Amino acid sequence: MVCLSEQFLTNLFNDISATFIPIALVAHVVSDTRTIRERELRAVQLEEQLAKTRLQVLKSQLQPHFLFNTMHFISSLMLTDVGAADRMMTRMGDLLG
Repeated sequence: MVCLSEQFLTNLFNDISATFIPIALVAHVVSDTRTIRERELRAVQLEEQLAKTRLQVLKSQLQPHFLFNTMHFISSLMLTDVGAADRMMTRMGDLLG
């Protein structure tokens, strides 16, 4: 005959292994999944920020080149068509303003 305390311990062990362990495992998996998703989201955000920064750097490099070429063209145009040069200056001002 099984002693009452042995039966109690057996039932307690069975309850713990049938209830607590699966709950703890599920909680752990959910926590790990959330952490992985947060890391992936942060990585995507950092990649997006890097792309925006690279684009901004590229724009800042192109803008002086664009202005130099445009002003050189307008300067050349002044010799042949002052009205067209004036319109181009106005348009460039609108573009940059």
